[in-house]
Amino acid sequence: MHIIKVLATPNDFQLGLRAVFTPEGITKMPFYPFPMHFPQNFKNENNQRMLDVLISDYTINSLLYHMHKNDVIMFRVGPETPELNGLLKTTCSDEDYDDFGDFDIEDDEELDDEKNSTLVKLIKRRKRNAVNGDNDNSDNNQESKDDDEDIFGDLGVCLGDIMPAIREKYPKKLIHIKIYSKRTPSVILLAEDNGTARVNLEFEAALYIDESGEKVGTMLISSVIDGNIQLSANRVIILIKIQSLKLIDKEETLGLPPDALDNLANLSKDIIAQTVNNELSNGLTIELATEKLPYNLVKPKFSIIDHAIHLSTDFNIPATIVRTSTSTICRHTTKLFDRIIASITTRTPAHVSRPRNMRKNGRRYGGKGGKDK
Repeated sequence: MHIIKVLATPNDFQLGLRAVFTPEGITKMPFYPFPMHFPQNFKNENNQRMLDVLISDYTINSLLYHMHKNDVIMFRVGPETPELNGLLKTTCSDEDYDDFGDFDIEDDEELDDEKNSTLVKLIKRRKRNAVNGDNDNSDNNQESKDDDEDIFGDLGVCLGDIMPAIREKYPKKLIHIKIYSKRTPSVILLAEDNGTARVNLEFEAALYIDESGEKVGTMLISSVIDGNIQLSANRVIILIKIQSLKLIDKEETLGLPPDALDNLANLSKDIIAQTVNNELSNGLTIELATEKLPYNLVKPKFSIIDHAIHLSTDFNIPATIVRTSTSTICRHTTKLFDRIIASITTRTPAHVSRPRNMRKNGRRYGGKGGKDK
């Protein structure tokens, strides 16, 4: 952390810091911060607070950069993940397979506007086929409705549906996937929609047979995701929307041509967004670690502006700290002045008369009558 700007005005004191996450000895980043500015109304009488802080998205991206360089952004998805256990099968529960190569979103005239996903219709249709003998039973209808809401609880589709080459070569197997960053993720903070974080991602996903560890293929995944973020004192509400999703069969071993992968990506965006939004529907609680601060934050407010997070708050300082700090400052100030005066006295030539009120060796020199006190 380095000081890059200090400015004092009759109304405020401004301090600029260059704050980055970086290993010791490395100070340069391959990118630079965007300019950032306080909101136009932050100095209005109704909005004026004791402390305003801007935290640049540059600081966040410096952390992501070093996480990527040190291979920290890496995780595994396998049968041990309950939400995806049914999806990671090469053979589904029934033999009514649908090849995604035959799908065309533009030809689906019965697209459900509410769900806006042909994949959801596929899931519903497969569930209806599983209970087609009991469609008139109200209990089964209610159960089907509940299952539709739990998309990853019982998909009715699996990787065998999506990737027929794997289904044929590795029947009745489970898959695990290792995912890691192919390039540094980036986050751009935007003021639009009352606060948006735009995340740009590119991953490699390697697929393995879970039992033997044999690699069956690699998928390149690139995506741009917008997260609408609402911040309160200790709660974050996030609603995501996937702006783009691109899938590429890197080794061409998964049995899907590029057109089918494009269809799969378009079909999957809504499913992924809906699942994540369901998980985040109650928001995230963030506890600010303020117990070690020498002051207490009073009603802090957070907002997202272009390229920064804006923190605006009042604060109070406990009286004990004020008394301790004041006495410490006075003590150090007295010692400093004593050293300055002693230094001046030492450098004064012998033939020059000293002022009456000058100190010598810490004592007043030249008092009334010209005598030492």
